[in-house]
Amino acid sequence: MSYDMMVFEASAAPREAAAFIAWFEKQTQWNERHEYDDPAVSSSSLQAWFAEMAREFPPMNGPLSNDDDDRAGLLTAGSSYSWRSFHCVCFSNQAMKAAASRGAALASNTIMS
Repeated sequence: MSYDMMVFEASAAPREAAAFIAWFEKQTQWNERHEYDDPAVSSSSLQAWFAEMAREFPPMNGPLSNDDDDRAGLLTAGSSYSWRSFHCVCFSNQAMKAAASRGAALASNTIMS
């Protein structure tokens, strides 16, 4: 099982459901002109969220990777969002509190595999 989470700049995403889905689909086309494994491409508030989360849940890819840690998760970073995929759900409350304290919003999905 994995837990996928997208933390994003609330000001960057539409609030209406259909418009949000269209925005989300556009973001996940990965059309930004940068690598997607470095949180440095994200906004300052998302970088702060990432830094807080990485202390307990390091990325398994990118310049700060630590794939030897069982808590590591896949990182995808865009300019207005950060996508994390984890193999455990033990972080969800911490992630939500950290996102809220940074003024970011959160969308998540649990995938059984």
